[in-house]
Amino acid sequence: MRAWVLVTACCLAWLGGAERARAAPRDRGTHFVAELDGGALLSGDAGPALRAALGVGAKWKGFPLRFYLIGQLGVSSYTADAPPLLAAPASSEQGTFVDLALGPRVVVPIYGPVLAYVEAVGGTSLASASHIEPGRARLQAREWLGLFQLAAGVHWRVLYSLSLGVRFSVAWNESGLPGVARYAGVHDAARLSIGGGVTWHF
Repeated sequence: MRAWVLVTACCLAWLGGAERARAAPRDRGTHFVAELDGGALLSGDAGPALRAALGVGAKWKGFPLRFYLIGQLGVSSYTADAPPLLAAPASSEQGTFVDLALGPRVVVPIYGPVLAYVEAVGGTSLASASHIEPGRARLQAREWLGLFQLAAGVHWRVLYSLSLGVRFSVAWNESGLPGVARYAGVHDAARLSIGGGVTWHF
């Protein structure tokens, strides 16, 4: 009987130690994120959009929200028929944006492994555009423009170090690209993007 009690106590102690060992990394939490997203830019006739980001964050003990500082690089492009009131028939435009931005993100736990976030970042965009009109020379322009972007997303943390998610963002650039913009507008005042991707927590 005593031997059985001793064996049981040893097993329980071992299981408790193993559980604490597994829980220790979780108790320390993660403070960095790396993200990779792919999706679509919905300006004009739409086009591809890619984004990579790095962030560092923390939370106060007992407070559910987590705060991050996010730096990101985004590349997107689109093609579109030029507005008929501004250009001749069969005219078209192309636009590409390389976005560099930095700003805060707030992460809100929803239920279990499901998290939501909102962020506001600012920076700059290298905007490139061209306008093609039959019978005229091709117009091209490239310029750095100020950028402000709002985004929201939902993450499902499938593993302790890995999340899958969807993301919606709206970006605004200051007016620019003279010459091309005069004919075709080049890009919408607000650029809406939608995508999905993965986030690594470490």
